[in-house]
This record gives sequence, structure tokens and C-alpha cells, in this order.
Amino acid sequence: MRYSLFVSMVISLAIVGCSKPQPQNAHAVEIAESDVKKIFIGNLASLEKSIDALDSLIKTAQDNAASRDAVQTAFRAARLAYKRLEFLAEYYAPSTSEEMNGAALSSVGEEYKIEAPSGFQVLEEFIFPAVNLNERDAMLNQTRIMRSLCKRLDGLVAKKPFTDDRVFDAMRLEIARMITLGVTGFDSPVAQASIDEANAAAQGIAESVEPYLKRLEGKDAATAKGVRLVLENAVAYLKKTTAASTTSIDWSSSSILLIR
Repeated sequence: MRYSLFVSMVISLAIVGCSKPQPQNAHAVEIAESDVKKIFIGNLASLEKSIDALDSLIKTAQDNAASRDAVQTAFRAARLAYKRLEFLAEYYAPSTSEEMNGAALSSVGEEYKIEAPSGFQVLEEFIFPAVNLNERDAMLNQTRIMRSLCKRLDGLVAKKPFTDDRVFDAMRLEIARMITLGVTGFDSPVAQASIDEANAAAQGIAESVEPYLKRLEGKDAATAKGVRLVLENAVAYLKKTTAASTTSIDWSSSSILLIR
């Protein structure tokens, strides 16, 4: 069931990609530019607001359970907001995405300089399993970096032309990313919110496919309905799995099959 769910999503995106109406003339605006970009811009605004909220809670956090829980809840909300736009951020701005949500490990940069990690996974280690208020300044430094990365995403992604082919490529890559880095627990090693985040990523794909399905309904209503059902089932299944507290699944063999 788990493997077939993601294979079905890939096949459904392929069907829509092959069936999407072509522009009537060379000057026609593609759906990606007219609709998907608006969705990305809205999701980016939500991400910025959620990071601002997290930043404010960290600044005012007190040494009590309610305050610490609020910080953890705000962190989860911010990363879910990121996951909804991850497929486009990773495709159009991979370096910025790495800074936003890469592994909390130092890397070797230009001229063999050691570059410190940044972003959600670094911040996660300060917040889970318990909020470490002794590292408040370090946490605020990360939220500051993440806010600047949002501005960079605006320039690198939102201000770039979107094309239908690239959007569908980004969606397919995100499904592979969900299997290899998402539900396996790699992206959420401490907070253990992998399935919930995979659900948010699936929702991000579904909401960006919807403009294509609306256009496709006039041409092939049955296909549009079938693809929509596959995506809805994927989101529902991940939501159900989250409720069952399944946070790490070994899908390594399935991942290899899908990538091939």
C-alpha cells in the first residue's frame, strides 16, 4: 500500500503532464506562471509569518512547560509551511533550500572552507526533545538566517518564470524526496515528525496540481476526477499514518525502484 501510493502519485502526475492543455499561441501564459506561482507566493508569505511567530515565541519563552510547548508547536508549524513549498524551492533554488532545511552537519565549501549548517534541522536540535533556553541566542540566530532565506527565495523563485514542464519535474522529484528523505526520518531526526511533514509536502503538490485539473475537466472529466482522487487518498493515508504515530518507515527498496 505504501509503495503503491507513491507510484500512483507519480503516474497521476505523468498523466496530467501529458494531458494538460497546450497554450493557444506563443504568447499564452502557462498555468505554472498564472496559477502555481501565485500559490507559491502565498505559501512563502505563510512561511515568513510562521518563522516570525517562532522567533517571537523564542524571544519571550519562559522556563515553564506551557511556554516550551508553544515554541515546539510553532516550530512544527513553520516546517510544515516550508514543506508545502519545498518542491519548488528545491527545484529552483537548491542551495538556498539546503541552507533552510539541510542536515545539521558542517560541509566543505569553496577553497576548502568549513561551512556551518543552518536552518530548521539546526534549530530542531535546540528545541527537541526539550527546548534549551540556554541556547536562546543561537536559536534566534537561526530564525534570523531563515527569515533572510525567505527573502532570497522570493528573489530566486517567485521572481523567476514558471513553466509547466518544470513544475511537473519538481513535483516528481519531491515524491522521490518524500520517500528517501521524508518518511524515512532523515529530515526530522529529533522532532520525529516525518509523516506529518510528508503529508504537508503531498498537500503542497496537490494544491499546485489543482489548477491543471480544473483546466483538464473540460477536456477529460474522468481523468481529472481520477487524479484528484489519487492525491486526496495520498493525503488521507499520510494523515491516518500520522495519527497512528508512525514516524519512521524503511522504504529503502521502494525508493530504489522509484528512482530507477
